[in-house]
Amino acid sequence: MVWEPLVPPRNVLHGASLVSAADYSPLGRCDQAHNPAIPTRCQPMKFLILCSAVLALLYALLSVNVSRMRRRKLVKPETTDFALHQAVRAHGNASEYVPLFVASFLYLSYFPQNYYLAALGILATLSRIAHAIGMLRTSSAGEKNLLRMLGAVGTYACLFGIAAVFARHGW
Repeated sequence: MVWEPLVPPRNVLHGASLVSAADYSPLGRCDQAHNPAIPTRCQPMKFLILCSAVLALLYALLSVNVSRMRRRKLVKPETTDFALHQAVRAHGNASEYVPLFVASFLYLSYFPQNYYLAALGILATLSRIAHAIGMLRTSSAGEKNLLRMLGAVGTYACLFGIAAVFARHGW
């Protein structure tokens, strides 16, 4: 089996068998259950790559927000330090988890995939977005926020899920 990110061919003749795009999974996984004698090429799992792109965009937006708040602080000194502190904390928290998720998703996108990994990627992405929104919407440092809490719980669950996937692939 060849592990490379190629688009499936429309029709390729392998011996006496004809491989078509239908022999590839819609998730991009390598699935030889249909006919194990036919060699297939694996594509990256598109959901995980899309989740990585969304997380990178979230990180960029949080970075721009910090710059915007710093500029506003220089122009309008009445801007509270808490608003800037809030933006820095949201960006800093994202910088702890987003690179780990992006690296993990890009690595896992080339393994045989299943719907569990797609769900894990989507949950991690939504959790990070919810957490960032929750952090930016709080009015004080000690205030409890449902989005922030759900985002944190979802992030931790995804970290444990990714650890389990890595452990499974390690054996």
